[in-house]
Amino acid sequence: MKSPIVTRGARAALFFAFLCAAAGCTIADQYADINATDSRIAIKTDQLQQEADMQKQFQTQMKQLSDDLTDKKLTSDQLDARLAQLQRQNRHLASDNAKKRAQRDALEAELAQYRSQVAAIKASGATDEAAMEAQKRQLDQLKQQIHNRLLALAQAG
Repeated sequence: MKSPIVTRGARAALFFAFLCAAAGCTIADQYADINATDSRIAIKTDQLQQEADMQKQFQTQMKQLSDDLTDKKLTSDQLDARLAQLQRQNRHLASDNAKKRAQRDALEAELAQYRSQVAAIKASGATDEAAMEAQKRQLDQLKQQIHNRLLALAQAG
């Protein structure tokens, strides 16, 4: 019995065909990886743009509140509502590193402090004219303090 003899040339051709098929699979896998990476980059770019838009809107609202604080007719209720709005928006801002988280948390604490000061002024329950005038002065001082802080934040941001 004679066994079929595979020539060296046939083996070499078979080996090269196998290598080419394996290389084709590797290239197809790399192409799929590149497409997946491109998709992730596009998603992250969109997310980054959304965050930048939110940050810009937050800065605009801080500037608007700062401008409104120069108007002496802003009531304590309106001031409290605007501060609450800034707090909510600040909470939704992304903080992708420790420095941004620290800044966001510090601003959150400042806004909470301002809101508690507004609440204390409202709760003082001024009934006579002198007490009401003192309450108005306190509120105006607080408005000026918030105005200055928001301007500093807007310039830094």
